[in-house]
Amino acid sequence: MLSCFMVKNCLKIENWKQEITAKPEYDAVIVGAGPAGAVSAAILAARSWRVLLIDRAIFPREKTCGGCVNARAIQTLRELGLQSALNSAATIIKYDLRVREHRLSSPIPAGVAISRSELDSALVTEAQKRGCDFLPGTSAVLCPTDPGKPFRQLILRNNSGSQTIAARIVLACDGIAGTLLDSEPRAAWKTTKNPWLGISTLLEPGNAILAAGTIQMNVAEGGYVGLVKLSDGRIHMGAALDPRACRKAGTATALIRKILSDCLGPRIAGLEKAKFFGVGRYTRRRTYPGAHRVLAVGDAIGYVEPFTGEGIAWAVCSAREATALLPDPDADWPECLVQSWAKRHHIIIGRGQWLCRALRYMVRHPNLASAAVAFASAFPTIPVNIAFRIGQPDSPLHAPV
Repeated sequence: MLSCFMVKNCLKIENWKQEITAKPEYDAVIVGAGPAGAVSAAILAARSWRVLLIDRAIFPREKTCGGCVNARAIQTLRELGLQSALNSAATIIKYDLRVREHRLSSPIPAGVAISRSELDSALVTEAQKRGCDFLPGTSAVLCPTDPGKPFRQLILRNNSGSQTIAARIVLACDGIAGTLLDSEPRAAWKTTKNPWLGISTLLEPGNAILAAGTIQMNVAEGGYVGLVKLSDGRIHMGAALDPRACRKAGTATALIRKILSDCLGPRIAGLEKAKFFGVGRYTRRRTYPGAHRVLAVGDAIGYVEPFTGEGIAWAVCSAREATALLPDPDADWPECLVQSWAKRHHIIIGRGQWLCRALRYMVRHPNLASAAVAFASAFPTIPVNIAFRIGQPDSPLHAPV
């Protein structure tokens, strides 16, 4: 029987109200119910594991980042039997890059646009159908590690109280701002110099700045703003902004308006009423992707700005690959699990992110981006090849180990 006396060594519990409705032991506890977490939960539940999925937010939650799902992500969800999560999505087939007055359009492998609140809720529902327990509105803290134990303990907390549980494996799927691994020195975050800020929102229907089926990227001094239209007519907006440019403009909204004005003219409406969400500092990674009986998965292992829906693809592929490494709960577990995951993640996902890193560098320098647009306009096969190399499901960048 797993002891609960470790509670006092992890966190002082006050104001106990009632027990959280969780079992004392699980095969897997997954922290974070975004695409990486929900897909991991669905995969393991389908293998008849006892799985608990938790998230600090109450579902359905408002979350606007990651509104695009590319062809690779669609294929992965289909292979996992989770394609129904995209039933309400709108098809996107075109990429439109605007750098000041310059413009470049290119076809892309067919993806979809969907709000994250819909996508996340649908994936969680699929995991529950497969037998996964789900606790929204709940936070988790890792208890100190004991390398001699074949489990890891956590303390769960919500407004009803606290409870200590144990799991054979814990998956940290808590995203770019994840804190579950903060107590593990080897798994600390490493952020690039001068990290940009991620800002996102949803604009209400009736805004005529964007045609359906198109991902539009607007690049100017101080940042870039991506736009895509959802099936209900709302426009998902995601921006990467230089903090120094934000301070100079006065606010992030003012900088976004200036970028859009430089690229589109004074046609944007609804920014004053929009509710903006900060999605943290972009471009960071962990020095080590896990700890004893813990693996970081999805954005919790590292983040590079996506451009045509790669972010969701990296998340769901990360979930698929991480869960594929896990032996049966009662089997002998390899001591080198985290090292194996680090290698597999680098081969399957890390090496495939280099094109997005190159694009990120280009769009952060508008003069360079303008020259690249002029060059690509003269040789239109180049942007087409880049778009298909990034998003095509059968890309050699994504070949299995």
